[in-house]
Amino acid sequence: MKAILKFDLSNPEDNSDHYRCVCSSDMANALFEISRNMLRHPVDVEQIRDRLEDILEGLDVDRLNS
Repeated sequence: MKAILKFDLSNPEDNSDHYRCVCSSDMANALFEISRNMLRHPVDVEQIRDRLEDILEGLDVDRLNS
């Protein structure tokens, strides 16, 4: 079985959808890291903020939400 996704990258909406698809593995890895490693250990708010920044580095979160 094959699936082909086509995007018109000149269309802003398709461009955003394409970016989300391309980043889906990175987002899944970030969620795994947060749920399995970060939330299981007691840390203070500052450590949480710093760790979230590290995990989400490389993902353009604003672009994911556009």
